[in-house]
Amino acid sequence: MIPTSLPFLDPDPETEPEAHAHSATASLLDELTLYGYRPGQDEPDPRPLPEPEMVRGELAGIIDSLAALLADTRLEDDLADLLWSFAAIFHRKIDRLERDLDANEQAQNRSRLEQNGSEVRSVELERLIEQGLGLIERRNAFEFFRDTAAERYEAVTGSAWRPRVGSMVNHRALTAAVIDSRDFIAARHRADTQLLLPPGARIAFTGGAECNDHRRIWDVLDRVRTKHPDMVLLHGGSPKGAERIAACWADSRKVAQVVFKPDWTRHKNAAPLQAQRPDARGAADRPDRLPRLRHQRQSRRQGPQARHPGVEVCGRGLCSQKGLIIRYGSRNLNLIPSLSNC
Repeated sequence: MIPTSLPFLDPDPETEPEAHAHSATASLLDELTLYGYRPGQDEPDPRPLPEPEMVRGELAGIIDSLAALLADTRLEDDLADLLWSFAAIFHRKIDRLERDLDANEQAQNRSRLEQNGSEVRSVELERLIEQGLGLIERRNAFEFFRDTAAERYEAVTGSAWRPRVGSMVNHRALTAAVIDSRDFIAARHRADTQLLLPPGARIAFTGGAECNDHRRIWDVLDRVRTKHPDMVLLHGGSPKGAERIAACWADSRKVAQVVFKPDWTRHKNAAPLQAQRPDARGAADRPDRLPRLRHQRQSRRQGPQARHPGVEVCGRGLCSQKGLIIRYGSRNLNLIPSLSNC
């Protein structure tokens, strides 16, 4: 016969009163006190996000400590690469969250099509919406981390931080007050489109690699910005020369900029020539027709090539100059200053 209980395993109420004093709720509270609350993978996370001031202080401390550690050593030349990689960690995390958002959007679309009035389907869709909102909050937080690290990178190295691949956008203005799944998806698409297609007058800038008159370039761009406060600067992203100076001006003035670079992956060594091919169709509406106006060795011939619908060269007799500013994207264009002596 198997005994129903073992005396040596049963606690004695007189000698061990605490064995009967703890309830299941008390045990759960003790566990929460020791280890904290950890929501499940499919559960909403009520924990707050890090405070902005704390983020700024901690990231600045990390970067400054690393800079002080490598200062006046043989590793000082590697500091810029290390700090760039530090900011790139957050940028890569943002890319992964964007992919998770895409998967969540597709799951919401499927769940919305499968709605049959049952509570199970409705709860599933609500759960997906909550997950999407949580992903947006996490993405915005990591964008703040990246931007803060980028600002500190610029303060330490003197160069603006830019990702080597992809765009650098910020979604902090996106609201989280989305209730319906279709509104959620539409709001996300609208926010992403507005960030990648900033409104305002498109101001295209190009110049030679030997043009280093930064005072004149900044003065001209300041006058352009006075006339077009909502301007968006388009340039070729050259690592030196006039376009590099223009990019630094845009960083300093907080002006949105769109960079057109040759597609080396697609066109290989012919990328600069492909970027120069004229294509008048849709030039007024498609910014991707502008790279052909960018190539620094073709600055002398950009005037004639720019004369197609929607594009107007500012002034005459500027084709022989190393610098040129044009504006495009509107039927009624006004002349703006140009780099006539650069």
